[in-house]
Amino acid sequence: WEDGPYALCRVPSRADTEKATEIHTDLKNPIWNHSQEIKDYTPGDPLEIIIRESGNQIMLGRVFLPSDRFYPEGLEADMPLTGTVRGATGALGLRIVVPGHHAADKEPCRGSAGGRLRAGRQR
Repeated sequence: WEDGPYALCRVPSRADTEKATEIHTDLKNPIWNHSQEIKDYTPGDPLEIIIRESGNQIMLGRVFLPSDRFYPEGLEADMPLTGTVRGATGALGLRIVVPGHHAADKEPCRGSAGGRLRAGRQR
């Protein structure tokens, strides 16, 4: 069991959407390259990404995205973390692709935009 940061991505009102990345050993600049598909996504649902320390489960920071920040056009941005420990600063690089929208051409996707959402960062 390793200690280190991990990210949890979810639609806050739907526990079935919660997915965690692997634990990363780089404490200062972790890169997860996590990809996640949210089935039955409902337009209007926000996304939340929480960064936690695996050993003690302290929240290191979070990003909360209202739906209009990423739906329907997607999003690729470095988002500032809020709720950080002891006033620390940081940002989370995100790429959100909405299948069926022209921005989804950057990544192969199947299905309609009304039911699926992909979140992740590819380098």
